[in-house]
Amino acid sequence: MQKCEAFFVWFRFGFLLNFRHPNLTNMLIFKKFQAWCVAHFRPLFFLLMCGLITAAIIVNQNAWLLKSQHLPHGPVSWQLNTSDSVQRAILQDWKSNTETVLIFSDSTSHKTIDGIKVAEDQNKSDYLFITFYTLVFALLFLRLAAHKHVKNAGFYSGLIILACVTDIIENLGTYQALHSNLRGISSFRIFLPATIKWLCIVVLVTFLIKKAFELKKWAGWIKLVSDNLLGAIGYLWQFRIVFITLILFFLVLFLSDQGQDLLVTINGTRVACVYFLFSVTVLAALCWHLPKAIDNAQKITFKQFWLGPVDFVTDDKKDSRPSGKVDAGRLLGCIAFVIPAAGILQTMQKYHIEYPLSQIPPMAIPIIVAIIYSIILQYNIIDKIFKKGNSVNKPLYWGTVIVLGALILCWGISGGHHINKPDYLIYLSLDLLIISLIFLITTTLRTCDIALNSWKIAPFITFSALALGLIFVAFNFRPVYQNAIRIDRFWTMPVVFSGVAGYLLFFAFLMYLGKRRNVQYVSILLVITTCFAVFKATNYHNIIVEQQKDYKPYADSLENYATNWLRNRRPEIAKMVQNGNGQNFPVFFVNAHGGGIRAAAWTSMIMGTLDSLVMDGRNADSTARDFQHYVFSCSGASGGSVGFSLVIGSRIEKFNTPGKDRIFYPPNIKQVFTYDYLTADVVGLLGRDAIASAFGLSNKAWDDRSKLQEEDWERHCGNKGIHLGIKMHDILNKTGYEVPLFFPNTYDAKKGQRGVIASLILDSLDFPGAEFPEQEIRKDNDLRLSTAAFLSARFPYVSPTAKLYGEHNYTDGGTWDNSAAETSGAIIDVFERARAKLALTDTIYKHVGVHILSLPNGIKVFPSSKPAHLFEPLAPPSGILSLISTIADAREGQNYARAIRRGYTYTQIRPTNEAIGNTGEKIWPVLPLGWQISDFALDQMQKSLVKNKEIKQVGAVCRSAEAIINKKN
Repeated sequence: MQKCEAFFVWFRFGFLLNFRHPNLTNMLIFKKFQAWCVAHFRPLFFLLMCGLITAAIIVNQNAWLLKSQHLPHGPVSWQLNTSDSVQRAILQDWKSNTETVLIFSDSTSHKTIDGIKVAEDQNKSDYLFITFYTLVFALLFLRLAAHKHVKNAGFYSGLIILACVTDIIENLGTYQALHSNLRGISSFRIFLPATIKWLCIVVLVTFLIKKAFELKKWAGWIKLVSDNLLGAIGYLWQFRIVFITLILFFLVLFLSDQGQDLLVTINGTRVACVYFLFSVTVLAALCWHLPKAIDNAQKITFKQFWLGPVDFVTDDKKDSRPSGKVDAGRLLGCIAFVIPAAGILQTMQKYHIEYPLSQIPPMAIPIIVAIIYSIILQYNIIDKIFKKGNSVNKPLYWGTVIVLGALILCWGISGGHHINKPDYLIYLSLDLLIISLIFLITTTLRTCDIALNSWKIAPFITFSALALGLIFVAFNFRPVYQNAIRIDRFWTMPVVFSGVAGYLLFFAFLMYLGKRRNVQYVSILLVITTCFAVFKATNYHNIIVEQQKDYKPYADSLENYATNWLRNRRPEIAKMVQNGNGQNFPVFFVNAHGGGIRAAAWTSMIMGTLDSLVMDGRNADSTARDFQHYVFSCSGASGGSVGFSLVIGSRIEKFNTPGKDRIFYPPNIKQVFTYDYLTADVVGLLGRDAIASAFGLSNKAWDDRSKLQEEDWERHCGNKGIHLGIKMHDILNKTGYEVPLFFPNTYDAKKGQRGVIASLILDSLDFPGAEFPEQEIRKDNDLRLSTAAFLSARFPYVSPTAKLYGEHNYTDGGTWDNSAAETSGAIIDVFERARAKLALTDTIYKHVGVHILSLPNGIKVFPSSKPAHLFEPLAPPSGILSLISTIADAREGQNYARAIRRGYTYTQIRPTNEAIGNTGEKIWPVLPLGWQISDFALDQMQKSLVKNKEIKQVGAVCRSAEAIINKKN
């Protein structure tokens, strides 16, 4: 009944459009409505088109699952199909097109979605699309009718209504077909309404195209688009310094899981939120203020640059400001708020936290908001709302600002202890959107009222940015950042934004000076610094080599060490043979994948958990053996090397009493990683190292960020009893055969070779194509454990490449083999060669079982069946990036094949998606690729260990060996 009433209302509208309805009151109301629509046609049209595009984005999610050989023209083929058998074939194709996805409810699992499910979702979302295209058609014909360009307005309005109604009927038929259990329905129940709909749409579009040619609109539209594009490109170039800032925002907040994890940390305290909001506000204000100062540099003094007032160059012919530049400046300032707001929503989607309109991709939100704000600016909507004559309606303005500001304040105060929950991020996002709206209103009305225009806003902007820049400079000094990060670990992102604000102000001032004197200071500075960086060879970023007189390296080959290691364990092997039932003595070769701090945390978690499982129930003060006793070697890449270095640094002083080494047992692991290891590194990248590299300074000027990073880890971990400052050869000299061999892997970017770091003498025949940095270090010199680990963990760009004697430039070990499995495989071959030689004279050594343990740190993703579509120019770099993971998989495959052919065991232990939090507050954290990690991510990894079957199986192997060895006859 309601549908029938709606149908008659629409037809009533059609007759009104033709001005033939006898009810004069209704006609008068309609004429007023029509006049209002025509007067506001452009903003209404753009807003409706924005809604139409948004609806299209929602409708087309996972549309690739609807591809079928029976759908040559996509959804149109479904709608205009007249064969029941083809319809059933399409339904069957949709049922067969599947994708495995994770589902996030009380716990994570996976399900398979198919084309039927996607078609159902599209069918529901299509009602929103119908609403918007109907309104777009109605608005266009309202305008044409008002200008007497439509002779049969009633007919065309009837076609609009008919297209809408038949589209709804078609959707109802599609709904029935999708729920028919692949039996389908009569194809004509979809074909007839769809045909009528498409005929109506074709007639309407044809008429509009015809009218566009008759009214000669095409030339104007093309010129308008061309002018807008040229204007946009011109503004992007003219305001390029602001544009680069916005790009930096986008990269950090959208494309970096480290940035998303940092946002969760920022959300932990009110101080962090306030600092974050303040730094973003200052950056946004700079994005609005500085383009005016640069554009009008010829007419403003040095004092005005800092204290104002500043404005764009006035158009002498019109004696007014250029509206395009004015609106562009305001819009850029607003977008500086909107990008972080949308980045927060991206974080919430990654954490699977529901929020309104979560169906819209966060990346689309800055575009949508930019369009809406552009419409508001272009059509002076704020002036129409807030202005009374030529003056601002102050009560309305201040009332709006107070209400919006009160919302921000209430959300900030009312959170209580819940403020540190990730779902509270939505309020931080809304804060930014509200501030952007206040910013838009205020900057628009400033020049319309004497009272508002008298505000001295320029000094606040410039000196706030200068203060943020000085904070960033201060963080380049050890005492400042060391004391700051002891308090909390939210500093990274706000301090980076402070640095960006400082650089933005500095380069804007150079551009201002250059425009005043017609000298390109910025270009000259960039050329000079590039020449220094490229052509001046310095010892900056040299590897820190420890010097000690009469230092004795551990001069033994890997094969000899393996022989002695086996001899050291012969009594245990003999007891296994004597007391066991054919069970071999287990020897583990562990390799850990790269992955920044998540790899370091995961690797040390696994090793500590296995130690605790083997040691469980035994006296901690005893010399009872744990898992590490059965580990021959640890081969790591990048963050995996850091994880192994922590485990080894913890074991050094306790190698005789492993039961006391409990730092990485499950209850204790978080104390090592709940620390800010990132701020000094990033600040060094943007600050001290940028200056040193730009001007070719040596490391005598100040320490580079890699040394600061090593010192940070040594200092913090040293407080926990982890000795990262020990020299590599001293590990073997002090501990004998009770600490696993450590093999960090690196990559020489200069020579294109992988590097294997070891305290032993390695043979190039065993490690073909590799170089050995430790063997190239000169007499009485050695690497500290931390240096060796971070020589492997040279995260590209964030960490510098390491120079050695001007002959090598070492970068991240994951560049060559992110799994470190190739080195582990070579070690196994050397070990087996040594064992085979021993077994020739002593058969007891035949009872040794090799176990390969691999530690990936990424959550396993299901392979997607989505068709690959690569933009051709991006194909080569995409292939190079994909090669990193492909090589790692290939090396793992070789070790797996080695295990199958030789009778070894091969085990992988990786984290799984686990829910964190109480019922109703569950989240699924991201595991960040960087050097800082949130408590939520650590909790997720710990929880995934509890449920892991493989780690229990590995622990059971060593536990069983211990029971057999300790068995009394």
